[in-house]
Amino acid sequence: MRYIICGFVIALIHKTSFAQIVNTESQRIQSDTTGWLGNIGTSFLFEKNAVQVINIGATAHVEYKSTKSLYLFLVNYNFLKGDRQILDNNFFYHLRYNYKLNRWLRWEAFTQLQQNNINGIKLRLLGGTGPRFKLLRSKHVALYAATATMYEYEEEQTLPVI
Repeated sequence: MRYIICGFVIALIHKTSFAQIVNTESQRIQSDTTGWLGNIGTSFLFEKNAVQVINIGATAHVEYKSTKSLYLFLVNYNFLKGDRQILDNNFFYHLRYNYKLNRWLRWEAFTQLQQNNINGIKLRLLGGTGPRFKLLRSKHVALYAATATMYEYEEEQTLPVI
């Protein structure tokens, strides 16, 4: 019963929290396999009709897992220019390290850089560390709780994006 109550409280806090723009928890690859997992991709489009359009994209979602350590690396870049106007230019990078101390306790450290003109973020830097507790693990469900000390620096986009 305490696991159900704890899960309900965590879900409630998560749904009412507005601080995190990107949910990195949803990006974890659920696998028991050690080694490298993930994908890397790029895209490029150049088109010239009535207007000239350039679209560039790059993405990486890579995880390395050993018996005690887990590294999660996320990168996303998008650039869109049309008719001599930059319509979209955003970048996101996240690196997370997780070290298994024992069966129920891990220690995590993370860093993140983000730029997103559409969301009004000129520059956002994060860095943090803290414990992560395994509360429940079964064949179909995994429940963790974590707390972290985090430093955040943010510059807002002050001028409208043209």
